[in-house]
Amino acid sequence: MTIDDLNGAWTLRHVRISASGRPAVHLGEPETAGLLLYAGGHFSCVIRGATRLLGTGLIGYAGTAELDGDRLIHRVLIGAEPVPEGSVQVRHAVLDSATLTLSGQVKDHAVALTWRRAPAAAGPEPQDERHGRGLS
Repeated sequence: MTIDDLNGAWTLRHVRISASGRPAVHLGEPETAGLLLYAGGHFSCVIRGATRLLGTGLIGYAGTAELDGDRLIHRVLIGAEPVPEGSVQVRHAVLDSATLTLSGQVKDHAVALTWRRAPAAAGPEPQDERHGRGLS
């Protein structure tokens, strides 16, 4: 796997969160949602729902991404608790066709996130700015 193999959009499908001494919590749609974007060695991530277990309703962070073997390293340039600016988030990464699983530690929780490659979005028809008409 290379960092370029991750380029594109990923949607969150499943979250597993566990803390020592407690049973694991499994969440999926519609309880949780997320979008993870990779492009040219950069990433952006927004997750809602499952994050309540980590003490916040929404997690958003962005920065640079690199691979070292099966370790995906996110260097956070923009973020807030529980993923603050300046932090380095290291995840074990497994890419299986259109499924990406990232696992690691967030605070004192073991977290595994399963992402699915998103289909290409159909955008609006390009507009001719001078006349407000479609170009096709």
